[in-house]
Amino acid sequence: MDEAINSVSQQDKFDADKSPTNGSSFAFILEYGCRKFLFLGDSHMDIIEEYLDILEEPLKLELVKLSHHSSKKNNSMKFFNNICCEQFVFCSDGLNNNDHPSLTTVARLSINFPYSKLFFTSESDEIKDFSQSFSERCVYPKDNVLEFSYEL
Repeated sequence: MDEAINSVSQQDKFDADKSPTNGSSFAFILEYGCRKFLFLGDSHMDIIEEYLDILEEPLKLELVKLSHHSSKKNNSMKFFNNICCEQFVFCSDGLNNNDHPSLTTVARLSINFPYSKLFFTSESDEIKDFSQSFSERCVYPKDNVLEFSYEL
C-alpha cells in the first residue's frame, strides 16, 4: 500500500472514463437526519467534480459508495480533495480483468483519509488478497450481508 500511495503522491495521472455506458449512470446524495451518503453508481468524475467545485468547502459525508467498482478511471484525487469522509464502499467481487477494485483508488483516498473504513460487498478470496496490505481498515460482509446502522 505504501508503494501505491508514494506512486500516486509523486505522479498521479487521472485518465478519466469516457464510456457512454458508464456516463449514463447517475449519482445521488441520500440525507438521513443530519447525515449525507453519496452513491456514485458508475458516474463520470467530471460531472461530480463540477458539482463539488461550486461548494464553498469540502462536502461532509458519512459514507461514499465509490464509482464503478472503485475503478481508477472513475475516482480521482480531485474528488477526494473535495470531500470529507471516513467510510467508503467498494462494490466488487474482484473476479474480473478490469482491475476492479483498484489499488490506485485506495491509494488516492488513503492520502486524505488514512484511517478510513473500507467496506467491501464481497469477501471473495480475490478481495481478501487485494486488501491484505490494509486489512485492518476493512469490513467484509457477514453471511453475505454488509450492514450499516445509524441513529438519528
